[in-house]
Amino acid sequence: VLDLPWNITTAGPEPAPEDLRNWGERQAEAEMRDWYADVRFARHPVDELICQRASVTWARQDHATYAQVLRVAAGATLDGTLILGVALGLGLGEYLLRLGLPVLPAVLDVLDIANGNDENGRSRARLALEADRLYAEACKDGIAPPVEACRRLQDEIYGNRRVMGVPSWFYRLTRRRRQRNMEEAASEQVQRLPLSLR
Repeated sequence: VLDLPWNITTAGPEPAPEDLRNWGERQAEAEMRDWYADVRFARHPVDELICQRASVTWARQDHATYAQVLRVAAGATLDGTLILGVALGLGLGEYLLRLGLPVLPAVLDVLDIANGNDENGRSRARLALEADRLYAEACKDGIAPPVEACRRLQDEIYGNRRVMGVPSWFYRLTRRRRQRNMEEAASEQVQRLPLSLR
């Protein structure tokens, strides 16, 4: 997609064209269309860099928001058990045995998932800062970043994608707004490029 050299060490053997076609046939066209912003007016590999930055920024936002949602859900669950305990007139010991302790493992699991998403978000934020640095240097010097720098960045992005992600329902819920924001930001970045990088 980004026209980068394949890194067999990081991603394994390059998939056969037939495998790619099989995968493509299983994907809904609407979900794949406009996956990356329109950066055709940026020179290669600056176009890739802008897309990479957009990708990690989107992921950072999704992970951070999902972590917040999970924490609110965990807190609401505990609050709900307290309200129910009061409504039923339970004493502390009875509340703990009947409501508090039974939901505690699930709440702790949800909080662990929230912490994992926070960590993933911070990792993506670091990658976005690296993409911003490469972009700023390219704009300042009027010289495209080395393809190797974009390849290294993509390797790190790939490594981050192999860990826990947000669920599909959450991605679909936030996609329209994030897509619009990503396209606008990428378009602004293309417009700010010096003429030598267009």
